[in-house]
Amino acid sequence: MSWYSCCLLPRYRGGAHLVWAIINGEQESGVSLFQLTEKMDAGVLYIEYFFLY
Repeated sequence: MSWYSCCLLPRYRGGAHLVWAIINGEQESGVSLFQLTEKMDAGVLYIEYFFLY
């Protein structure tokens, strides 16, 4: 099963990924598509789409 995350993995994992990206002054973000596993945001990364703020 696949899932997506509205952040760049593995840099930002967990529930507050966008908040930490803003706090750290990141200039880019993205969407990650990965394999769903028992651990949060820990599966095989299939693809990432990057975009700038």
